[in-house]
Amino acid sequence: MISERQVAAGFRSLWSDVLPLLTPGFVHLFNEAYCEKMSDKGGEPLPEVPSGKETDPTLVSEFAFHLVRIAHQRQVDMAGLAKNDVLIAEAEAQALTLIREYEGAIAERVQALSVEERREGLLLVERYMLFVSSLGDEAIEFSPSLRGVGFVDACAGDVSIGASLFEVKTVTRNIGGRDIRQLLVYLALQAATGQRRWSEGGFFNPRRARVYRFSVDRMLPLISGGRLATEVFDEMVNYFCSRDIELDSMF
Repeated sequence: MISERQVAAGFRSLWSDVLPLLTPGFVHLFNEAYCEKMSDKGGEPLPEVPSGKETDPTLVSEFAFHLVRIAHQRQVDMAGLAKNDVLIAEAEAQALTLIREYEGAIAERVQALSVEERREGLLLVERYMLFVSSLGDEAIEFSPSLRGVGFVDACAGDVSIGASLFEVKTVTRNIGGRDIRQLLVYLALQAATGQRRWSEGGFFNPRRARVYRFSVDRMLPLISGGRLATEVFDEMVNYFCSRDIELDSMF
């Protein structure tokens, strides 16, 4: 079994067959056409949250995500998270555990977030609050689970809001082709259950204060050569179930 990240980064033959028009040119247009810059409650554009010279951006982003996720699941008022030492400590512990799991021995030296990393993380949390509130009363689920299919292992998305699945990308760059492919793997795995839960996909970047949102049924024909979303997902699932595992290079 392999992860959805590996599928998105490799398998050139799959992606060239299923999404031949997901080219660098389309990705550039995606970042222009589907991006919305966030504003504060007064309507002023939000500035980016810079990464400090002494902060670990990956650790900070994990901390912010888990703090918001825990607060939502326990129905804790997010407005008071900056003073909730118990939840902050729990989110920090979970972030450190994941970083050590992903980064291995290098991350073992990291014992706790610095004061600056906590401050930076809480700034990202404020963006999460604005993002969630902007979507009204739609049902929210953090880390929705997805069953594995074929050689693709079970995994979890980032945030489901109503009929939309959002991936959180706390980075300083634009959305890339690999990001789009990863999101489509999640959508295909969910579609394999026989019921399509999400009709929209998107990305949320709290660091850059940007939201990307698109209709799955409208975008997939653009990058698949005119095929319907259901056809694209069926092709992906059939590939997952019928092909030997053979990682190849990303285009």
